[in-house]
Amino acid sequence: MKFLCEDCSRLVELKEFEVREGALILVCPACKHEGRVPPPAVMDRKPAPVLELAKPKPPPTGPLCPKCGAARPEEAESCAKCGVVFALFKPENLALPGPLEDLWREIETHWTEAERHVAFLSACVSTDVLAEAVRRYRLRAEQLPGDALASRFRDEATARLLATTELPLTSRADPGSKPGNSAAAVILMVLCAIALAAAILWFSHPQFPAP
Repeated sequence: MKFLCEDCSRLVELKEFEVREGALILVCPACKHEGRVPPPAVMDRKPAPVLELAKPKPPPTGPLCPKCGAARPEEAESCAKCGVVFALFKPENLALPGPLEDLWREIETHWTEAERHVAFLSACVSTDVLAEAVRRYRLRAEQLPGDALASRFRDEATARLLATTELPLTSRADPGSKPGNSAAAVILMVLCAIALAAAILWFSHPQFPAP
């Protein structure tokens, strides 16, 4: 490392230095002059801004959609989120079978008992009403963003619903048919069509006059 001596104006190698009272003392190897480098001025340093953690959105206030829980403007006739028409909405359409409604009411009373949620989801799977379970847990998670159980069982119910949903297939083969049989049938049909075309051409030849 080199430095410019302020006394002899030479660019010299730094060989000797020391620290005095917070300042750096550089000794010129040519003229032995001691140059003093004062400490940097103390700057008013502000603590680095801490990135705020992503905060969940606050739950909507005021009238809510009875189906999806979105905010419901007073003048709106339908929900902008789920599309339900408020005048035609019937709460009984979202009701669970009687025993499951009883389980849900018990869950709301004893919300922190995770085993009740597990039993409720298992019952929803067996009665094919997982979609309604997903809706209820989702509403709870949106209205109470800090509710860990609501988020947990919303995700679990959604995963179970996706796992049990049968996707439609573009084509279905006959369960009793085998791939080899289908291919043989196609080949046979093609051969029959070729034979029929050859027969028509043969009998339409002039050497076979019509009777």
